[in-house]
Amino acid sequence: LLAALAVLPGAACARAPQPDPLSRYAEGRMADASGNVELAARAYGDALTANPRDERIALLAFRQAVEAGDRRLASRAANALASLNALTSDSRLMLIVDALTKGDWREAEARLDELAAGDSFAFLGPVLRGWALYGAGKGDPMAALDGRMSDPLAAGFARDRRAGAPEESEVLRHQP
Repeated sequence: LLAALAVLPGAACARAPQPDPLSRYAEGRMADASGNVELAARAYGDALTANPRDERIALLAFRQAVEAGDRRLASRAANALASLNALTSDSRLMLIVDALTKGDWREAEARLDELAAGDSFAFLGPVLRGWALYGAGKGDPMAALDGRMSDPLAAGFARDRRAGAPEESEVLRHQP
């Protein structure tokens, strides 16, 4: 009897109910409304884990993760949005940055190819493509900045990056 009583508290803890995904979603909504971005991000992250095919939850989790500075959740939510064919401009940019950060040059190139001319972040395309070329060690990364660009913002941004290229290259050489 004494041995059974010793095991009982552990068994009770093991069967403690986990909050259901709907409760975590509701908790995220309340935390979001009250300005508690970290709690909202965690709650939406839990809801996303339970409902990875829910576009609304994936988008809320992404937005809240970005606001909270939770890069891991933002990346996970962006990947969920990608699997649902529901990428937004900023979630697409997240996937490009993830690929560049991981050194997955093929993925970065594929994601950069998805940037449409009307995309909010299309002006970053030539510069990010230059970084991908530089990282992959293929081609001249500056060539990505030299092409004719119909978007004046992209052309100006690329021109400014080209002008700062020697300094930026020097910073890269000293990265660990």
